[in-house]
Amino acid sequence: MAIAHGPGQSLGLAWVDVSTGEFKIGLSSVGSLSEDLERIRPVEVLVPVGFLNDLHSSMARFGNRGFKQRSTQITNQLQDVFTNELADDYWKGRKATKIKAASELEARAASALIQYVEYTQKGAAPIIDAPSQFSSREHMAIDPNTRRALELTRSWADGTKRGSLLSCIDKTVTASGRRLMQNQLCSPLLSVDQINKRLDAVEFFYSDAHLAYHVQLMLKKLPDVERLFQKISVGNSSTLDLNSLLSAIQLAEEIRAFLLVEAKRKGGEEELLMGLHVKQSLREELENSVQNIGSDGNIMEGYSKELDELRNQLAVNEKAVDSLCTRYRSLSGIPRLAI
Repeated sequence: MAIAHGPGQSLGLAWVDVSTGEFKIGLSSVGSLSEDLERIRPVEVLVPVGFLNDLHSSMARFGNRGFKQRSTQITNQLQDVFTNELADDYWKGRKATKIKAASELEARAASALIQYVEYTQKGAAPIIDAPSQFSSREHMAIDPNTRRALELTRSWADGTKRGSLLSCIDKTVTASGRRLMQNQLCSPLLSVDQINKRLDAVEFFYSDAHLAYHVQLMLKKLPDVERLFQKISVGNSSTLDLNSLLSAIQLAEEIRAFLLVEAKRKGGEEELLMGLHVKQSLREELENSVQNIGSDGNIMEGYSKELDELRNQLAVNEKAVDSLCTRYRSLSGIPRLAI
C-alpha cells in the first residue's frame, strides 16, 4: 500500500495484492485513514520521507490509532517517486487510460507502489491488473471499533475467523470466492442499483437449489486461478500448472454454457453472465502446448524449435561428459570416478 498526501487532510491511496494482481486506488483523508487501514489490512505501507510523524499527529487529533499500534511495516520513500508521470510510463502500451482516469493523488500513490513492486520483484514481477477505483461514496465506511464489535471477519474473543460473521456465512468452495466474500463483507455497498444487481444474482441461485448444487460441484474442481496466473507470470511454474490452468479455462466455459442455458430457461437473465468469459487465444495456445506434454511432464519435440535446439545441445553435452568420464576412469584406475 502507498499513501500520497495532498493539500489539507487529503490523501491518495493505492494498494495491490501481489499474490493475485488485484490493484486498487482511492481517495481518503487523515480522519478516515484508520478505517481504510482496518479494511485493507496492508502488510507494508509506503509513505514519503518525513511524512510519517505528521501523519501520526494528525491521526491522533481525530482519535484514530496510528501505525505504531499495528503490525504494519512502514517503508519511507523519496518524494520523487510519488509522481504520476512514472505511473503513466508503466501503463503505456498496456492500459494507460485506466491510470489517467485517476485523480492526481491516486496516480501519485499508484506511481510509488508500481515502482516499489518493480524494484523489489526484479526479474519476477507479477502481473498487475489495471487499477480499479474504490469509492467511499459507493461503499459504507466502518470505523475500526465498530468493525471489531460486529466481528465481521474476526471474533472479539481470540481475533481468529472462528466465531465471526464471515465464518458463519462463508459457504464458498474456491479460494477466489473466499477472498471475494471477505472483500464484499468488509466493504458493504451503498448504491441501491449495485445492491439490487447482487441480490438478483443471489436470487438466481437461491430459487433453484439443484442449479446451485450442480454449479458448486463444478466450482470445487477449480484451482486458485488468480494465484496460478501469478505463479506462471514470474516463471515459477511447471507444465502441471499449465495443465491446471487449461483445465480451469475449460471448466469455466462449461459452467458458463450451463448457466446460459439455465438463464434463458428462466427468462432473459443472461446479463448475469456478462463478466464470465475466456479469451479464446489463451485457450488455444494452452491447448497447443499442453497436448505436447509427454508422460514425463516435459514438452514434447516439435512444439518449440528453440526448446528442441536446447534439448539437442544438452544431449550432446551429456555424451561429451560421459566420454570424458570413461576416459579418466581408464587413466586413473578409479572405476567410480564421476565428473
